[in-house]
Amino acid sequence: MLKLITAGESHGPALNLIIDGFPRGMRIDTEHLRNDLNQRQKGFGRSGRMKIESDECQILSGIRQGLTSGNPVSLIVHNNDYPKWENATSPDRKNNVDKTIELTRPRPGHVDLAAAQKFLTHDARDAVERASARSSLPYAIAGNLTRQLLNLFGIDIVGYVKSIGTVESTTEILELPLLRKAVENSSLRCPDEYCTEQMQEAIADARKNGNTLGGVIEIRTQNLCPGLGSFNQWEQKLDSQLAAAIVGIPGVKAVEFGKGFELAKNLGSKTHDEINYSKTEKAFMRASNHAGGIEGGLSNGEEIWIKAAMKPIPTLGQPLTSVDLTTHEPAKANTMRGDTCAVPACSLIAEARVSWTLANAFLRRFNGATITEIKDRYNTYLKRLKAL
Repeated sequence: MLKLITAGESHGPALNLIIDGFPRGMRIDTEHLRNDLNQRQKGFGRSGRMKIESDECQILSGIRQGLTSGNPVSLIVHNNDYPKWENATSPDRKNNVDKTIELTRPRPGHVDLAAAQKFLTHDARDAVERASARSSLPYAIAGNLTRQLLNLFGIDIVGYVKSIGTVESTTEILELPLLRKAVENSSLRCPDEYCTEQMQEAIADARKNGNTLGGVIEIRTQNLCPGLGSFNQWEQKLDSQLAAAIVGIPGVKAVEFGKGFELAKNLGSKTHDEINYSKTEKAFMRASNHAGGIEGGLSNGEEIWIKAAMKPIPTLGQPLTSVDLTTHEPAKANTMRGDTCAVPACSLIAEARVSWTLANAFLRRFNGATITEIKDRYNTYLKRLKAL
C-alpha cells in the first residue's frame, strides 16, 4: 500500500512530499514528470504566480540512477516567490505586523473564517497558506509517478475540461491516446477547439469584471482490469476512495460516476449495463457504461468515467461583503493575486488524484516488493480471467 504525506505553504521556502511503499525497479521518466508540471501551470486565466514559479523538482531519496530503490521517495520543489515573502515578514521591518500579510477579512467561499474559528485567531493567514491551490503541486508529482507505474500495465488516465461557466464542450468521444494529445495541446485542456475559444472569451469577461469562473472536469481511465476495490467495507469501495480523492481537491464541490444523477430518473431496465461475452476475446463486456466502470465498489473492466464540478475561485477582484475579524465591522473581503479560472489545472490534479487512488488499489491486489513481482502476479491474474 502506498502512503503519501505532503508539507509546505504557498509562500514558504518549498513544497515537499514523501511516498512510502513504492516498488523497487521502476524507471522514472523525468520528462514525463516535467510535462505534467508544465501542464499544471498552463491555462488561460491563471494568475501571475505562474510566471514566477518554475516548479523544478529535486529528488532527495528513493530514486537512484533513474530507478526506484524501494526506499521512501522524497522530492522537493522550491518556491521562487519565497524571498519576496520572506522580506515582507522579516523582523527588521519597521512595522512587523504587515497588514498585507495578515488576513483578517475572510473571503466568502474560502477556508478563511472557518479556519480562524477553528484556531481561535483573528488572522487566517497560516491556514490560507496551507489551503492554497499551490498545495496541490505535490499531488501532481505523486500522481505522475503512479501514472507512470500504471502505464507499465497498459493503464492510462486523462483528465480534461468539459465545461467552463455555461460553455460546454460537445466534442465526440475520443480514444485516450488521441484525447491526451488534444488535451495537452489546448490552452484550457479542452479537446474541443471551438469551445476553447468561447471559454477564453468567458474567462476574459470575468477577469475584466473582477469575477471568477468554475467548470466541470471529466476523468477517463483506459484498460483497467476488473476486480479492484472491495465490497466488504464502505471505505474500501473503489468509488468511495475515488470520490474522497477528488473532493479533497480545493474548489471541488461534486463528483459523479458514469451517468450519475441521470440514472435516478430512469427505470432499472434503462439504467444497468447488460453483460455480454466475447468468445474471441474470452472476456466479459458491457453493452453500455452507465455505471462509469464501477459496480458494487469494484472496477468492472469498463472505462472508469468520472465528472467533477469545481466552483469559481473565492478570491475576487471585486470582493464580496465580509466582516473584519478584529473589529467585527462590515468590510470588503481580502483581495490578493489569484486565478480567474483554474479549472484546467484542476483537471490535471484530478487526473493525478485518480492515478494515485487506482495505483493504490492496483498494488493492494497485485502487491510485490519489485516491479517484476507485480508484473508476474498481474499476468497470472489476467490468464485466470481468460479461463473463467
